[in-house]
Amino acid sequence: MTANAQSVRGTGFPVAVLAELVAQSALLLQGGDAALGRKGFLAGVSDFSVERLPAAGDVLTIDVAIAGRLGDTVKFDGVILDAHGGAVARGSVTVKQGSA
Repeated sequence: MTANAQSVRGTGFPVAVLAELVAQSALLLQGGDAALGRKGFLAGVSDFSVERLPAAGDVLTIDVAIAGRLGDTVKFDGVILDAHGGAVARGSVTVKQGSA
């Protein structure tokens, strides 16, 4: 966890939820197969930083792209943007894909 992410502790907003948004978006990028997603797992979160916490009513857009693949392990880079295109958070998630 970065010092930036640590600084938001105690605010009541779980920063891990932002990383989960990137991971869930990665599943959609892979075709959105929920059955396949349930057989896989989140293997890691890296270089994740929080610029600001979203506020109630914020509309967020999550952009993800495949950064690398080794067998059934895939790394995704993601950024969470607010309605004005400003970065809320960014980082990478690594997922181990399940087999159908």
